[in-house]
Amino acid sequence: MAETATCPLCDHKTARCEYVLSVRVEHYECRTCGEFAIEETSKFSLRELDEKRYLISAIVREHSIRGSKLLLVDGDIVPTLDHFESVQITELLSTHFPKEISSQLDRALVNLRRLSDGLGYPVEIDLGMDRSLFFARDKTEADFVVTALEQDGLLTAKQSSITQHDLVLSPAGWNRIAEIERGADGLSSKSAFVAMWYGNEEDAIEGENSRSFCTRAYDSGFRVGVEQAGYEPRRIDFKEFNDDIMDEIVVEIRQSRFVVADFTGHRPGVYYEAGFARGMEIPVIFTCHESHLNAAHFDTNHMNHIAWKSSEDLARRLEKRIVATVGPGPLKRAEHGREQG
Repeated sequence: MAETATCPLCDHKTARCEYVLSVRVEHYECRTCGEFAIEETSKFSLRELDEKRYLISAIVREHSIRGSKLLLVDGDIVPTLDHFESVQITELLSTHFPKEISSQLDRALVNLRRLSDGLGYPVEIDLGMDRSLFFARDKTEADFVVTALEQDGLLTAKQSSITQHDLVLSPAGWNRIAEIERGADGLSSKSAFVAMWYGNEEDAIEGENSRSFCTRAYDSGFRVGVEQAGYEPRRIDFKEFNDDIMDEIVVEIRQSRFVVADFTGHRPGVYYEAGFARGMEIPVIFTCHESHLNAAHFDTNHMNHIAWKSSEDLARRLEKRIVATVGPGPLKRAEHGREQG
């Protein structure tokens, strides 16, 4: 049964909370943070983060607005909850928060578009309660972002009370959103780069030749999961090119909406490609066959890997993780549009 509680992310005391006893998870609905769930023991880790909690609040709100709900975890044993995707708190902090003001303004603009009823309709916001929409620490930073968007001609802001504002996206604002969603900044690219070991004739995985094992993992796992999430998987060995292979890999990663990095076999190239993508602020989804997970390098062993057992298990869980943390891809949205039509 839901009751009023203090949100562990923003400290607002008016959040609704429901305890899911079967998995020891708390389910919250918060005006600032949106809808999310958190593993009971992970709340203690949040206390050590102090001011960084506003970063998590903003990312959780962004996902909630677009219909993907996160379950925040901070341990090796990851609970599952229907309609929620488990994500390590440290992963959100390291890969998802905008690091440049231009990215912060763009993502705030897209948040407002998701809340708008259409052209000319105002979005009613409270700069304090809704600071997470702007990836802001407090009301002052939220006001700064709104002012910057207004000065750029992307919206008009009308103050209706001390904290309440009516924000209307301008034609230039809608055009900027269209540019973002067309992939001008890579945000709506339909490509997903898969970094993985291809196997060989000498090594074995689960008693099977590693080359055939990895081939099946791609054909029935990675490819299927990425495609069902609405994206086109890209693998460098499937591409025809004349230039240096590392240059081609960099090009592919830059043009991708996200990277799937599989650490089965712990190949140095996969570590490099994952690190490059994260440096470019491109989301990375970490995977590894469960038999190889314990040998993960210290650079990645704290990340929330999908520890898969079979290619079918991989496809199912990878699709869920992509949709929850990156969002459904253009191909999935197009298919949904055809069904609606």
